Amino acid sequence: MKRKTANRANLEENVFTQKRLKTDGFEGYIACVRIEKANKAIFVGRDNDVCIINDGYCWIEMYPDDENYAITTIFDNKENLVEWYVDAVLNCNIEKGIVCYDDLYLDISVKPDGQWTMLDEDELLQARDEGEITQNEVDLAFDALKNFKEKYLDNFKNLRKLTKTVCDEFSFQGKF
Repeated sequence: MKRKTANRANLEENVFTQKRLKTDGFEGYIACVRIEKANKAIFVGRDNDVCIINDGYCWIEMYPDDENYAITTIFDNKENLVEWYVDAVLNCNIEKGIVCYDDLYLDISVKPDGQWTMLDEDELLQARDEGEITQNEVDLAFDALKNFKEKYLDNFKNLRKLTKTVCDEFSFQGKF
């Protein structure tokens, strides 16, 4: 399992802000990473056609209490929504003042129109087969993303509403 931090220390130059938020339907930590200068542009997708990190991009992150998922909303350098990226996570907590978590491999990519794709199931199962994680952690990853899907994808306006609320907390306009 990879330990990750909300402040994305792997990026050369970013402005990081983190705070607690309690609002209708959400309680937890939120973070904003404004990427001023990226080490390099990073592209993903079947054809490597979706840029998720580049100069001027912004990541709005949500870490709900009592859930095993984290939501990252990625905006490009013109503040257009690129995608929501949802990680199944374990052991989300605060270390040295920063949100940290163990990435459980399984992810969901959600496009601005609500179309979504489950990702990295093969990595999750390989980690289990190699003894890096347990079957209980595999089940937890699937359950976590099922919970996310039921809460936000089956009622897509909830995801948009939460994203707008969190963006407003950071005075970030975002176009979505």
